[in-house]
Amino acid sequence: MVGPQVREIASAAVVNPSTEGHLLRAAQTSGLKGLKDEARRVKARAVSETEARARYEQIRKQRSLVMWIDDNGVGRLEARLTPDALGQVKSALQRETNAVFNEARRTGHRECTEAYAADALVALVTGTSAIGMSATRTRSNAKTPPPTTMMHLRVDAAALRRGRLEDGEVCEIPGVGPVPLATATAAIGNAVLKVIVSEGVDVLSVANMKRAIPAHLRRALENRDEKCVVPGCDVAQGLENDHYQIDFMSDGPTELWNLCRLCRWHHYMKTLSEKKLVLTS
Repeated sequence: MVGPQVREIASAAVVNPSTEGHLLRAAQTSGLKGLKDEARRVKARAVSETEARARYEQIRKQRSLVMWIDDNGVGRLEARLTPDALGQVKSALQRETNAVFNEARRTGHRECTEAYAADALVALVTGTSAIGMSATRTRSNAKTPPPTTMMHLRVDAAALRRGRLEDGEVCEIPGVGPVPLATATAAIGNAVLKVIVSEGVDVLSVANMKRAIPAHLRRALENRDEKCVVPGCDVAQGLENDHYQIDFMSDGPTELWNLCRLCRWHHYMKTLSEKKLVLTS
């Protein structure tokens, strides 16, 4: 067994010694990447939901994006994001990278995947996405918005009911890693959220949920809530639509009485920080 595998097993076995045998088997059958994923799950299950939320909040507060030119003249950037934010970025980038790859393949221009991903990042940030332009052309007379990012979230039904993770259970974004259970009930930006709820080995439901509000209802909501509805908050730009009396994940209806508009900060407080808000609506 190589050094990196030993370190992964040791780091997870410290928080839960009973998992050492399981991790050893994972090292033999899943390789280093699979072992790292399982070690992260072990660590995630070892902390309470309150601790997980506190850790998430610490990551959120330390989020950053730094860009610079290095000594060789290479443009560099480094980002620190919450796992769900990374999941959105990764999903959007993968979709655009595939489009860049297909175009390069069509023209006979071959480069490495990392180069295509770099082109995809630039295209998405600058608004020159091949996907977006293609979609716009095919919808020249349509009113529908362009496609949004698909976010996958896998969570165990028992953990959702209990409010904490136990052995063998997960709440994670595939390809990114564990997230707090609160993330399963919170809006993830403007993404389409695919929640895969499972009970043991059986998938109970796969729900494609888009928190989109019909145009006529959105106009009524915007007319009623011209600014964030939290008393004393005057933010009127970049507001988030929220199911605030009955949560969307609890089958809350998308009706005017159950909707309000919140600034991004108060929306975060309501959905992920466990802080209660008193609203004017």
